[in-house]
Amino acid sequence: MYPPDLQAYSVAVMVLGGVMLGILLEFSNTAISVFRLKGLWASLVYLVFWAAATVVMFGFLMLANWGQTRLHSVLSALFGIWLCQTLARPIVSLLCRACFSVLGWIFRIVAYLFVFVSFPIVLILKLFAFPVTWIQDVVNSILERLAHSETTADPEGKLPRA
Repeated sequence: MYPPDLQAYSVAVMVLGGVMLGILLEFSNTAISVFRLKGLWASLVYLVFWAAATVVMFGFLMLANWGQTRLHSVLSALFGIWLCQTLARPIVSLLCRACFSVLGWIFRIVAYLFVFVSFPIVLILKLFAFPVTWIQDVVNSILERLAHSETTADPEGKLPRA
């Protein structure tokens, strides 16, 4: 039997792990609703959630009682999930939506900057590409005519080449 302070520590750590799990669950649910994911994409988000949940719970189990799964550990984690889902769900959902909004805003700014910077470069390349391709076409046609004229001037190949 472990001392009461160690058991209380284990329960507190597992409740904190359950709260973290609840936050991850709300984050994945908010991501699915904000981005309107369906089918395979929603399944992939849940797959990532379960992978992260496994890592988080393993870490908290190792922190709480060296990875030993006990009834009070599971009940404490479930209590933490329930606590997060009932009390903190509106706050966590609001924070997740705000986070996605800020990330979308940053993504739009980066995309506009990319277009703003790349447009002059693309325009210059297109302006220089036309004369270059025209010169290439002229040179290729001249070389083809020269090659054709060399073969027609000496069809039997008897003249010496320089």
